[in-house]
Amino acid sequence: MKVTRTFITANVSVEIWKKTENGIEHDNVEMDLFGCDSREKAEIMLSKELRNQLYSILSITFTVTKASVDAEKFLSIADCTQTVIDEQGFKKEEEN
Repeated sequence: MKVTRTFITANVSVEIWKKTENGIEHDNVEMDLFGCDSREKAEIMLSKELRNQLYSILSITFTVTKASVDAEKFLSIADCTQTVIDEQGFKKEEEN
């Protein structure tokens, strides 16, 4: 059995306008937004990262990375905790 995870990263090209002593300047930057899977989410993440700055998304692409590892290997390298519960507790866990 394998444990598989999918990671999505938005690769965003952004134009940023800044007010400086010399007037308004703009700069084009490339940013990678980990865990971002849509243009709308990219807008939210950029608004938090680029506070008080005007910006415009010029282009956006998405990189999908799939990682898998055998379950035994995963358990040997993961930070795991184990809890023993009775059948009633197990049913409650499934409901949540």
